[in-house]
Amino acid sequence: MVRVTVLVALLTLLLPAIGTVSAEPRCFPEAAPVITACIDAPFRTFWEEQGGLPVFGYPLSEAFTQTTDQGPLTVQLFERAQLEWHPQNSPPYDIQLSHLGRMALGEQESPVTEQAQADCLFLPATSLNICPPLLAEWRSHGLDLGNDGISEAESLALTGLPLTPALPCTTWSLCGPDEPPYLVQWFERARLEDHGAQGILRGLLGREQAQQLMAADTAPVQAATPPPAPATTNNPPDQTQPGGFVQAVGAQLQRYGEPIMLIGGTYERADYSAEEMWRYWNGPEVLADLERIHAATGINTVRVRIPYSIKTITQTPEGAVEVSDKLITRMREMADIAARLDMRVIFTLFGGYSDFSIPGSKAEETELRYLERVIGNFVGDDRVLGWDIYHEPDRNWRWDNEEDLVLSWLVRMANAAQAFAPNQLVMVTMRDDEHFWHEDFDGLALIDQVDLVTLQADDVEELRARYDAIRSQTSKPVLVSEFNWASGPPCRRAKHSEAQQVIVYNDILQASDGLLVGLLTRVLQDEASGPYGGWDEQDNYHGLLRADGSAKPVAAVLQAASITPLPSTVRQNEPLAPGREKPDEEETDEPAVDPETGLTTDEPLETPNGQYVKGWFRRAWDRLGGQATFGLPLAEAYERPSDERVVQYFEGAVLEYHQKIEDEEAYAEMGEIEKIYTRIRPVALGSAYTEGREFPVATERPPGGRRFRETGYHISGPFREFYEQAHGEWRLGWPISEELQEEVQGTMMTVQYFQNGRLEWNEATQSVQVSQLGAWAWDIQCQYGQ
Repeated sequence: MVRVTVLVALLTLLLPAIGTVSAEPRCFPEAAPVITACIDAPFRTFWEEQGGLPVFGYPLSEAFTQTTDQGPLTVQLFERAQLEWHPQNSPPYDIQLSHLGRMALGEQESPVTEQAQADCLFLPATSLNICPPLLAEWRSHGLDLGNDGISEAESLALTGLPLTPALPCTTWSLCGPDEPPYLVQWFERARLEDHGAQGILRGLLGREQAQQLMAADTAPVQAATPPPAPATTNNPPDQTQPGGFVQAVGAQLQRYGEPIMLIGGTYERADYSAEEMWRYWNGPEVLADLERIHAATGINTVRVRIPYSIKTITQTPEGAVEVSDKLITRMREMADIAARLDMRVIFTLFGGYSDFSIPGSKAEETELRYLERVIGNFVGDDRVLGWDIYHEPDRNWRWDNEEDLVLSWLVRMANAAQAFAPNQLVMVTMRDDEHFWHEDFDGLALIDQVDLVTLQADDVEELRARYDAIRSQTSKPVLVSEFNWASGPPCRRAKHSEAQQVIVYNDILQASDGLLVGLLTRVLQDEASGPYGGWDEQDNYHGLLRADGSAKPVAAVLQAASITPLPSTVRQNEPLAPGREKPDEEETDEPAVDPETGLTTDEPLETPNGQYVKGWFRRAWDRLGGQATFGLPLAEAYERPSDERVVQYFEGAVLEYHQKIEDEEAYAEMGEIEKIYTRIRPVALGSAYTEGREFPVATERPPGGRRFRETGYHISGPFREFYEQAHGEWRLGWPISEELQEEVQGTMMTVQYFQNGRLEWNEATQSVQVSQLGAWAWDIQCQYGQ
């Protein structure tokens, strides 16, 4: 009852803008007994608003199911037309006129073409003219598509293109022997006839079609009925059978009456934000991605986010909201890609939206129009499993202070989605599932408005606790909407590894059996942090595949789970749109300057081994020696869990990023190199590597040597030359040994230790090189990760 009350209120707001929906059939007792059929939903409103008797005539049948090349369609015959219901489209495109003119004309369609004539409308598509007086009738009626007046597109939608020139009725034996000849022109959806004093009439194509059906003994005598349910047998239905909407039944999700389990996650195109993926849509690339993911995992569900910020919503001067056909076309391609792989798709709406409307406002009307236009195009589309109204609204910045408003908005949008998508699931992904039973300022709770309840969990223990809390509130299906166990970053924490991810997924699948209706991972594929501005972090490693597209071991766990495919009946036969790649960011002659530091900023740099240096680490790399000084990076920069310091491991060094500046005034006066010294500081690897060892101090200064009073040790020769060129005091620190002979990887070498590293003399190359103490430290980190 709560949902009905809210829904009535929403529709009361919405319907005045789209016309009053007829609640009961419209019959014509004045025309009985000749006309006995009535007009009911979904055709009555369209018939009344788009022309009525003059355009369509009386109904000759009730609505019935007709087999067409497009599959079964609900249609209704009228004297002058046949109307078709296409529920996958939103109004006014959900009701269309059959091509009765083309069907009736058949092989008599004219091969004649014409040149454009004065005072006529020339249609290049068929190379024919529409001339007076028929042109006035053609232009005077059209389907209302929201344009001012009656546009050419609206007339085409109602009557269609001309199929013949205007010729006497005798050409097609339409006029009787005692009837004066009249002018006739055939169109795709109609036939216009000039009856002189009687004016221009529309031919009775519907009556002629009805006569043909009766002659073939296929007259429509029954109202349309939904397809019969699969026959009941002692065996469960074949789950490979296409079709069947997924329904919430008790605590289960069912298809064809059998429980199913959703396994999948969120698809994000590599190197693209959600907005960029839709803006620079590339169907073949998305298909290739999902083919690889599906082949590795066998998943049956894919979730895709649609940011509300995409500029696809326009408002006409009359206030009507339009959603770009491009977005709808790309959503259909996404659904078709999923269908090719026997998967269903969940679309997440209102991504990034924060303007949660108040009830009855103009903003709410715009939001409802958006829902109606987007969802309305997929009403009968079994490729679409459901609609996720909002992803984590309780993490939106308005939640803390305006929870009541956000909850009210979610309740209203969920109810509207239920009305627009009666065959598909409606859900909301909450970060904290207890917010489902919080009430808004009208005392309404979201848990009563959605088809299923979602939860998020990071491990099995948390999942069980959250599931029990939900079960205390509702018996509805429970879906793990985001399972967040990460397999990295490598060597950071021992429990976050690919091997541990396998163990956790095995546990979660066993724990969910019989309790949950599905498990969706946060993302299907890891995200590469290297090319972008952020540090490497756990959020980049929640996928089932690595960032390079290779399968993780956890993919085999899902393959072994024998996931039930979800084939659909709706198919799209058109090729996928190749789209275009997103443009590279504009390059400028002068590099951008960081206003905080005064330093030039650089893009992340890919080094020869495929790792990246970025931000202050790149500035140090570029200006303080690069590979010769640090060696190659061994991993991306990341935030160290123990102290939240950002570090990056290199073959010969470990560098720390110090964000906080103690003396801002002094820092502001520093030069570029000094600022790098302050921000990036090498870790004392030499001291750590030699801990417990004691080195003798030379009693005499070597020739050309320099003594460090801080430690008493000296540097000289090639080591001193390298030290002074490589910003030695910053990079290496003070020497903590004299030169000595030491075995390095099986070879005796001259080496010298410093606080932050070790230098080696390479006899073969006759050069100084930095020892790989960074690699030594990285091995320890990987062994004991913390």
